[in-house]
Amino acid sequence: MDKMNELLPIFRTDRIREIKKYEDQKGYEVESQYYRMVQSIKIKSEDIEVEMRVQVSNSDYYFYLTDGGENAYFSIPEIYKLLVKVSAAEGEGFVADLLERQIQVPDEKDKIEYRGIDYSLRNCVNPGIDASVDSQDGAMAISYRKLFILLNVIQVKSNAMFENSVNKKYQDGILRLMKALTLKKENHRVLANKGWKYDEDSDIFLFEDMPDENGEIKKYYLTEGEYNDIMSLES
Repeated sequence: MDKMNELLPIFRTDRIREIKKYEDQKGYEVESQYYRMVQSIKIKSEDIEVEMRVQVSNSDYYFYLTDGGENAYFSIPEIYKLLVKVSAAEGEGFVADLLERQIQVPDEKDKIEYRGIDYSLRNCVNPGIDASVDSQDGAMAISYRKLFILLNVIQVKSNAMFENSVNKKYQDGILRLMKALTLKKENHRVLANKGWKYDEDSDIFLFEDMPDENGEIKKYYLTEGEYNDIMSLES
């Protein structure tokens, strides 16, 4: 069965075809660098199927949930805040354990269905609790299960993009970042350099986008070495 690193080029090809089709219909050239293709996908994990969409831009892929016709897109900082809420309800060890289990999952038996074809996906960890967490604006509730499925899909996508690059050390870096942010209760130079600063009043990390002048700062990722540095008692 094909994997995510084989699915991403298919998204890219379908985007090019969609742009060409649109140009043929409208009779003028589309500014392709700004064009975003949106397609429906389905995640099949154990006994659950989750409807999602993927938005394909000129350089990246954005996955989000669809629930009752409503689109639920969460940025990495927003996902972190949802995990903080889960930690508050279930204990920080609950979230940290799930994140570590997700990193360690070896199997690829879950599936992403796109246009009737299944592509293998690293198994999504099951929180084992039938509970939900409210979004920041309170507009919707997202189940723990769907939250961790979304996070896994985002991470697997990033892993596929890093697979054959010098940045391969950042694979699973989003999960490491989420784990560090939910466990750490103080500022750390590694996190601060990536734009994450601890706010004592709100008891959470706040994100401030950092200028990336040299192309080396990976604001949403931690290498294993960076994670160990953050969690070291001496740091």
